[in-house]
Amino acid sequence: QLCEGLGSGQPLDLSGSVLVLGGLGGLGRAVTQWLTAQHSASVIAAGRRECPEMSNYYSIDTTDIEQLKRLPKVDTVIDCVGILEDGLLFN
Repeated sequence: QLCEGLGSGQPLDLSGSVLVLGGLGGLGRAVTQWLTAQHSASVIAAGRRECPEMSNYYSIDTTDIEQLKRLPKVDTVIDCVGILEDGLLFN
């Protein structure tokens, strides 16, 4: 039931708490602002960087189950994690 509703055509339920992974990145910040402004969602942001000025931000490694247990109850997860690294490919 982890993916219940996936591909069902039903909109996301944003009435509960929404965890935004990669919350300090450009996409994560944009999604967090949009959720707050458009849906009055209760947003929890998480990522690997430290950010003491954000009260709803958790600095965690999401591959570590013990760190995930520190999070409050989460109803929906939006993954905005990504690394953009431009460079040249060499043979």
